[in-house]
Amino acid sequence: MHTPLTESELLEKSVVWFKELLRCDSSNPPGDERSAARCIASILSVFGITPEIISAAPARDNVVAAVNG
Repeated sequence: MHTPLTESELLEKSVVWFKELLRCDSSNPPGDERSAARCIASILSVFGITPEIISAAPARDNVVAAVNG
């Protein structure tokens, strides 16, 4: 199980994750969201959340995850 982050740790991590997401090229056209979806899925996995990547169309991925509670 993941140890909860303090508020300052969460802020620091959020900035790092946001920068990682911004580096993912999902520009339109062509609208390829695969790298952004993988980035988001990896962040969720850090917290023990199991993401599922679903493709609505080729290269048009979405991330779905359920959190109990």
